[in-house]
Amino acid sequence: MKAKLKLVDILNLEIELSGFVDPKGNIMVEGLLNQPVSYQLKYNLRQDLKNILKEKELILQTQDDLIKKYGNFDKSGRLGLDRLLPELDENGNNKINPKFIQYSEEWNKFILENTMDVELTEIPLSELASLKTKDNYVVIDTYFLKTDE
Repeated sequence: MKAKLKLVDILNLEIELSGFVDPKGNIMVEGLLNQPVSYQLKYNLRQDLKNILKEKELILQTQDDLIKKYGNFDKSGRLGLDRLLPELDENGNNKINPKFIQYSEEWNKFILENTMDVELTEIPLSELASLKTKDNYVVIDTYFLKTDE
């Protein structure tokens, strides 16, 4: 089925499918593909993930363009965008980089207001009825699940 997803949902869907491990190695989201579901469902979801990753590349290209627009090169020639400035405010805290605020506003507007059509597998709710998980699959619930009627 074709579904029109907000770009932010596409980014979150990758996490819901494949999981997320923080920089310290803690598993934050296990991901539906790492759950004990049928092989056929995993196969279909892996195909969906391939589609999502293609769309994600396009989304991240815009993020790179925004970093080029608002960022600057450091002494070693790397492009970056610091959230904080080295200057301190009256409370002794680093000032927030106004270019980072502009970048954040433009990026958030882009991912929240734009959509893409993505091919997704419908999942009969009965196929996940016995699944026990600590994860919340909000995007999957919204776009994939089909109630069994």
